[in-house]
Formats: sequence, C-alpha cells, structure tokens
Amino acid sequence: QAVPQNRGWPWDFLFPDQRRDDQTEPQEREFRNQGLGSGVIVRKINNTYYILTNEHVVGKANEIVVVLNDGQEYKATLIGGDPRMDLAMVSFESSEDYPIAELGDSEKLEVGDWVIAVGSPFGFVSSVTAGIVSAKGRSGPQNNISDFIQTDAAINRGNSGGALVNIYGEVVGINTWIAAPTGGSVGLGFAIPINNAKRAITDFIEKGEIEYGWLGVSVMDIIPG
Repeated sequence: QAVPQNRGWPWDFLFPDQRRDDQTEPQEREFRNQGLGSGVIVRKINNTYYILTNEHVVGKANEIVVVLNDGQEYKATLIGGDPRMDLAMVSFESSEDYPIAELGDSEKLEVGDWVIAVGSPFGFVSSVTAGIVSAKGRSGPQNNISDFIQTDAAINRGNSGGALVNIYGEVVGINTWIAAPTGGSVGLGFAIPINNAKRAITDFIEKGEIEYGWLGVSVMDIIPG
C-alpha cells in the first residue's frame, strides 16, 4: 500500500511507523498564558516599593511585570505568598517618587457605607466603581481563612488584588473574589479586610511569608477522683 508523500494529518495518524528520511521528530511546544490583576503600593524602603495583591494573581507566575498608573513598567519580584489568606507581595525598584496607599481601619466599616473599588477589570487600567458595604464577616472559598467584606461595587476579572477604599481614600480592603454565575459582576464582590492584611505586610517584608501562631492540644484519659 502506497503512503502519500505529502505527509501530515491524517497520514501521520494512519501510518505512524512509516517516516521519510528527512522527517524529524515533532518538537514539544511551550505555551505561556498571561494573567492580569491589580495591586496596592503599601510601603517603600529606600528605592524598593512593595505591592500587596492576591496570591492567586501572582503565586504561580514565572514572570511579573508591574504597570503603574502613569504607564511605567517595572519587572517585579515575588516576595512571598500565602494561599490560606490569598495574599501575596511583590516588589520593584525605582528612583521615581510614587505615592504610598493610606491604610484605613476596616473595623470601622458599617453596612451601608460607601466604598470604591479600584483596579483593572478586563484590562481597563485604573478603573473605579462605587457601591456600598453589603455585609461584613462573610465566609469565602474553601480553605480561605479570611472573613470578607461584601460589596455591590462592580468587581470583575482583573480587579483581584486591587484596593477597596472608603470615601476618604483609605484602603479598607483588598478585592479578592466575586460570586458570578455569568462570569461578570452581579453585585456580589468580596474583599479581604485591610486589618487582616496589615500584619501580613510586615511578615512578607521581614520574613517572606505570613507567620501563624499555633495551638497545641493533647489527649489523655480522665481518671475519676
């Protein structure tokens, strides 16, 4: 049975063991996916800026690029990440003077307070949306230990890691996830309270990870007195 000389689909499938002398083995191709998220500059030490974001935004990235509001791009380094809180920190070096976010007190938030979500939904850089605090103390996705601020401010893909701020411009939360059966905002956005993240900022910078306390428990038989 003759094998056609214009090898290719479907002939390679039909005749897998018959190859021309000049045919080489197929090479594996490398595929790279680009992700998008947001972040908040929370500290500066000398010329190093530190950005707080979500772990699911940068935790598995091979290469991180920070794009600032003025369009400047910087190669960033992952300082540390914590999947239990879904928080991470990256840093970049610059001699430019960029503003540092002012952190508020998320404990003072009340249901009905106005809040603003800042981020890059679907790649629309530096977008803001407004809404109110819908609820506090919401539980989140499985294995996440944070309690969440619920807001009806529009939050979409790309907002993750961005700031939730109050009317005074103080960061009160880190936008993290949405309940969206359709894939877009339906008014159910959730943010990590900034008070939950304040100690994490110091831990990331000083230790590269969030340090948890632990409670030891032992089991023993009870002897009747």
